[in-house]
Amino acid sequence: MPTREAEKYQRMLDEHEWLKTGICFTVIRPNERLPRFESTVHSLGGIPASVMPRDLRTDSRAGNGLERYFYAETEDAAALLEVNGFQGSRHTVLRVLSQDAVVSSAYWNVNSVNALCHAANGALLSWFDAQFPEQRAGEDPSAFPQHLSDLLETQATPTGVGNWQASSLATIELETGVKFDEVWLDAGLLRSFDAPPM
Repeated sequence: MPTREAEKYQRMLDEHEWLKTGICFTVIRPNERLPRFESTVHSLGGIPASVMPRDLRTDSRAGNGLERYFYAETEDAAALLEVNGFQGSRHTVLRVLSQDAVVSSAYWNVNSVNALCHAANGALLSWFDAQFPEQRAGEDPSAFPQHLSDLLETQATPTGVGNWQASSLATIELETGVKFDEVWLDAGLLRSFDAPPM
């Protein structure tokens, strides 16, 4: 049986079909204190003049060859969301973001190209295709994830193209405690910035 988290994400994806076409959700958990927003912008080569509140639904693309990141914080973690972006799955980006931190990300695009990634202290420990969760690579493939039940069930009994997407988001939540949920979708204007690809 899928976890409550996977069922929740399946309902959300069914209600917001546009999310199924492509997102990258990245969670950063610092070893000590949470870095300032400005530090995250700087580490990704963000353009200071691009920092402003934006609407996720209507203003998600930067244009001019730039990537757009939406940003939010919890008490002990930061999260980045890209709509139809994939920077949070790139190994170079993960190594930068995971300096003095643990970083987990889930990415997919409209063609079902996808990745679940886990990095810590500048090293890419584990990454894999969510549709083949037992085929993992990285410096320590067993490091992530601990919560594989949803992905393994999806692999064994595929009942729809969206299930592995919901399972990917559930895996990130179960691993990190950080949710990608209606708060992102209903927040109105979110902090955001643009940066060139790394």
